[in-house]
Amino acid sequence: MKNILLIYNPKSGDGNFRLELDNLIANFQAGAIFTLLRLGEFDLAERFSLMEMDRYDIIMIAGGDGTVSWVTESMIINDIKIPFYIIPVGTSNDFAEYMRLSAETGKIYDIINNGKVISVDAGRANDNYFINVCAGGFLTNVPHSTDDEMKNRLGNLAYYIRGIQELPKINPLSLRIDTGKDVFEEDLFLFLIINSGRAGGFNDLSPLTDISDGKFEFIAIKYGKLYEMFNGLIEVFINKNLSGENIIHLQSDYFYIENVGDNLEQHTDIDGERGPDYPVEVRSIHDFLRLYVK
Repeated sequence: MKNILLIYNPKSGDGNFRLELDNLIANFQAGAIFTLLRLGEFDLAERFSLMEMDRYDIIMIAGGDGTVSWVTESMIINDIKIPFYIIPVGTSNDFAEYMRLSAETGKIYDIINNGKVISVDAGRANDNYFINVCAGGFLTNVPHSTDDEMKNRLGNLAYYIRGIQELPKINPLSLRIDTGKDVFEEDLFLFLIINSGRAGGFNDLSPLTDISDGKFEFIAIKYGKLYEMFNGLIEVFINKNLSGENIIHLQSDYFYIENVGDNLEQHTDIDGERGPDYPVEVRSIHDFLRLYVK
């Protein structure tokens, strides 16, 4: 008999996951006991520290990228290595979709009982943790300035619409970047430090991506004329071309990034939520988390 801790965010996506709870539990009823934890305005890491986490065999996380990041951060802080599964029911589910995880109750049952558990990397940005992406520049403020009702109705399309509106207002982000091996300065339009190969709803951003290799992909578009930056977006996200002259692509397990210009933007974005202010030190957390996959 498996003990399953099901953690769900009632605000994720359209908020209708609660309607699927009965079907999910019914599928596992014969071989599992569920404990439900509804996320709210409390410190999840502290809550984990007060719970008897060793009693659980599996953690299920129902929500989007931000929810997954919140839960896995709390697991890392408390040194919890229980295998987990992601039920992708958020507005943005980049990490779960990259890993080809399903929100269908029958498929969840099949993966838990017939799938496998793999090690996956995570990242630390100053005192925050992320599982998929740490970003700066163009994409940073878009999720936070997009209307919640629009996000729930249109999903990732709402971000694209908002992004196009913001494009002409973007100022250069002057950064000094230390990879542990090289140091360079550049005016950037945006940068992504990604763990998986998916961000912003776009798959296969880098052919080098390996979720368990202890390295991040760093993808950046240099600041320039409006048409050059727009073309950079097309090359990176549509054509999957990372070799253009206004595109930077490299791999590392470490980045130290300083804002050395006068751009008023002073914070990053991690997994769709507001991230730490600059300077930001990003490190790979290798081989800690354990994830159920097909």
